[in-house]
Amino acid sequence: MPIAGQRYIIQVYPKAAWVANARSTETATLSRGRRSSAVRLVELPVQERGPLLHDHVLNSPKRVAELFVRSGLTTQASAEAVAAAADRIAVFRVVPA
Repeated sequence: MPIAGQRYIIQVYPKAAWVANARSTETATLSRGRRSSAVRLVELPVQERGPLLHDHVLNSPKRVAELFVRSGLTTQASAEAVAAAADRIAVFRVVPA
């Protein structure tokens, strides 16, 4: 998803297999429809995740925050609660390979 001119991938489900895969490789292929591109997925440090998650939830429909609650990553559907859970939510910046 685009945020502040950059592209990011945000973990919504705990123990998602793609997170382990992204951490174990230098490059990845992202596909959408018939288009695909080689990228690097750079994991953000925890201290950078909180503000990004906060802004993302604030600027998204309420169902986005509710998804973090349903998946068990946070207990409240608010930007503050999602940002506070930054240590449990992987965030990767997508950069060209």
